[in-house]
Amino acid sequence: MFSGGSWSDQSVQLEVQGRVNGVVQEVLLDTGASLCLTSPHFFEERNPELAEHIEKTMRPTRQHLQGCTGTATKCRGVLGLTVSAGGHEWFEPEVYVMDDCPHPFIVSWPALVREDFKLFAKAGTFQFGEGPLYETVDAHPS
Repeated sequence: MFSGGSWSDQSVQLEVQGRVNGVVQEVLLDTGASLCLTSPHFFEERNPELAEHIEKTMRPTRQHLQGCTGTATKCRGVLGLTVSAGGHEWFEPEVYVMDDCPHPFIVSWPALVREDFKLFAKAGTFQFGEGPLYETVDAHPS
């Protein structure tokens, strides 16, 4: 959950409409995450081809995650996926597969920084680079 702090009077998640390997999907722009995450179970019903792609192309990993609750969770694998949000598309080379991931796709803070992400919390908007501004609650698929 992103807290706007002194910039905003409410906390909001930066969940936007985006695409994962071309499939329209909710994408969480997570300023507190250190790794990009996904889980194929979110895609099994609406896009079984993407779920199958994730299963077939992920490589083994020893990565463990520790969330805000302090509990460590093992990732099943890692793969590269194309993601788009807010009019910006890029290839994310390290997306970790975690079965109990709480969102279809989580973009990490390091990935957001690398992609020149800017958040304007008070206005409720964001942008990548010099691209157009998008509202956090109404970001349309790229």
